[in-house]
Amino acid sequence: MTGCSADATTNIEFHGEKVFVLRVRQAIICFGPILITISLGLAEGYSAILLPQLVKDENWHINSELSSWIGMCVGVLSPVLVIYVAETSDPSFRGFLLPALSLALNIGIALAHILGTYLEWKLVALLALIFPSGCFILMLFVPESPTYLIKKGKPEMAKNAFDWFRGHSVESKAEFAILSSKQIDESSLSRQTFLQHLEVFKRPEFYKPLLILMIFFSTMQWAGNNPIAFYTVTILQGSLGDSSINPYTSMLIMDGVRIFASVLGCFAQQYLKRRKLMMISCSGTTISLLVLSLYLFLNGRYPSDADLSWIVVASFVGYVLFINAGLLPLPYSMSGELFAQSSRGLGSGIVTLYNMILMFILVKITPSLFEGLGPAGTFLLFAICCFVGMGLLIATLPETKDKPLHEIEECFKGSDARYPNLRQML
Repeated sequence: MTGCSADATTNIEFHGEKVFVLRVRQAIICFGPILITISLGLAEGYSAILLPQLVKDENWHINSELSSWIGMCVGVLSPVLVIYVAETSDPSFRGFLLPALSLALNIGIALAHILGTYLEWKLVALLALIFPSGCFILMLFVPESPTYLIKKGKPEMAKNAFDWFRGHSVESKAEFAILSSKQIDESSLSRQTFLQHLEVFKRPEFYKPLLILMIFFSTMQWAGNNPIAFYTVTILQGSLGDSSINPYTSMLIMDGVRIFASVLGCFAQQYLKRRKLMMISCSGTTISLLVLSLYLFLNGRYPSDADLSWIVVASFVGYVLFINAGLLPLPYSMSGELFAQSSRGLGSGIVTLYNMILMFILVKITPSLFEGLGPAGTFLLFAICCFVGMGLLIATLPETKDKPLHEIEECFKGSDARYPNLRQML
């Protein structure tokens, strides 16, 4: 008995060490995408510190129409990042790594704000080059995605890469066997004509996640995430009025809250179901926007001698906390989960393009919204959009936590005996 117990203990310790090593490897793999995502965050946060500096510079003549064009080309790399992390990480660890990209985005935004508070905008732009350069160097030394290698007809390289990422457990071997079994179908797809490729839009494993993610990204964008991030200082200056609260100080406070919320979101996606996290995040975001809108409306109609500007800051803090804990990272994370292997690149590319178009439109029209509807009306519009989007997501969003990617695909097809239709995933 003693010998058996010792062997069991040794096996458990070895397994624990092996799992730890695999987690470290997957975290290292994720570090490259994290570096480039920080640079994307720097680009998003850059306009918030650039515009006030350009307005004060006599050599530049910036108006609201011209300023709305700055930050236009942020999202080229977004689909590649989430696909790579999703395809190389273990299902049980994927819920932590994917939202880490949103954390990196918010770190980049905060870094842009901090540097821009103390440094000239030209120097900030030069310092931002560090992160994409670091990503480029790191990615030279890590394996390619096993899914990509299988598509390119390199099964041995795919097996070696998969073993390096995921180890030799029974679950990993079974998942790789399923991944490899799809190689014949993938090869036949690559020889199809353009019109035959369009047939993918008729497949439920493609159009269902496509529509769901379009709803998700629409909800996130129309809740005002990017417009508020791009125009943080301008919005705070207009909302706080003559308050003694410094807009730049408030911006840095919100950056801290944004990073804290992103860390919280990493653990929330690891332990909470996706649908529950979505509902908590959307509810908190909607309530924060409603409180902010109501205060600004009443303060405009019935101004008070008391300094209640803390309500503005508190509402902004609540908004940043709730939207970054769930509504912001979830659609990015799930775009790497929901699509089938054969159409993951196409689907993620389409929804990312859709998201970037929405972001551009919202950032472009935000100055006009504030001029036409006023701050109170604009925040009320964001609140209504978030509430409506939450209702649509409750009706359509499946639960994917801890599910292997091939199982999610079969669920959308309706061919998995455990999930004969999508509704049973809810």
